[in-house]
Amino acid sequence: MTTMTLVPQTVDAVSIPVIAAGGVADNRQMQAVLYFGACSAQISTALLAAEECPIHENYEEAVLRPPAPTSLCHRKNCPVCLYGVLKESDE
Repeated sequence: MTTMTLVPQTVDAVSIPVIAAGGVADNRQMQAVLYFGACSAQISTALLAAEECPIHENYEEAVLRPPAPTSLCHRKNCPVCLYGVLKESDE
């Protein structure tokens, strides 16, 4: 299940504010989670490339442009794949 399907279900199931996290990277996605009932969203990965974010330049490069041979689709049967960058120890 994705954030966009879990948010409305969670909002209906609990009586506390819901903060959506995962898969929110632009204005349309933020508007969607607000529409689905979330009070806010965590967008941490989207902010990693901001000039104000003090991360190492190699990490920023890996987030923005992961090398194709070291990326992996985590859910092969899902129409929307979630990609991550493999470390040497993961191979």
